[in-house]
Amino acid sequence: MEEKKFTLEELDAYMGIASYYVAKEHRLNDEEASALASLAGDIRNYIFDHVTGKKPFDQTDLDVFFDIKKKTEFVMKMLEALIIGGGAAMKTVKVTTKNVVSIIDVDFDNYKDIQRAIGGRFEIVHTERMRAVFGDGDLIMIVDESGLLKQFPENMLGCVLYGTYEHGQPIVGDLIFARIQGEDIVGLDDPERMKWTILNGFVGLKEG
Repeated sequence: MEEKKFTLEELDAYMGIASYYVAKEHRLNDEEASALASLAGDIRNYIFDHVTGKKPFDQTDLDVFFDIKKKTEFVMKMLEALIIGGGAAMKTVKVTTKNVVSIIDVDFDNYKDIQRAIGGRFEIVHTERMRAVFGDGDLIMIVDESGLLKQFPENMLGCVLYGTYEHGQPIVGDLIFARIQGEDIVGLDDPERMKWTILNGFVGLKEG
């Protein structure tokens, strides 16, 4: 059977309708709806390139697709939080642009609480460098998605873990750490140990 193809215009229409109904069903405000639309645009581009056969998958694409999948799962958790409310706060580590490392409480089931922790819309960052430094393949950074537009200063630790000094793309604004646990995003198992691992392993940071 011949594989079904569809045009970019059709795909845009499908994604637009889906985003509209999700936003309406969950009563998203303008900022939330904009974040959802941005995510839908990312997914649309990969669907068009790969499902329509325009471009075959390679390992780089699979890595990026995995990142988008994680963002999609995260958005679904955000939408669920709008309906059932938040859960219990969990301990995690925050690192500011002033190089202050502290332990804070964050309700990872409530996306607004995550926004409060970093100061705005957020995105997830995961690198092999983080796995190597901390020995945890499920560890992620949650950073300010619009930090560059806001002209926030660079986050020194974030830049080191992201590899900024190799590729030039910085991490700006405050960041927090979290872990992927199945389909959930949770706090740290031992935030105190994480805090001291950071303080003892990197120059220029201070306890908050």
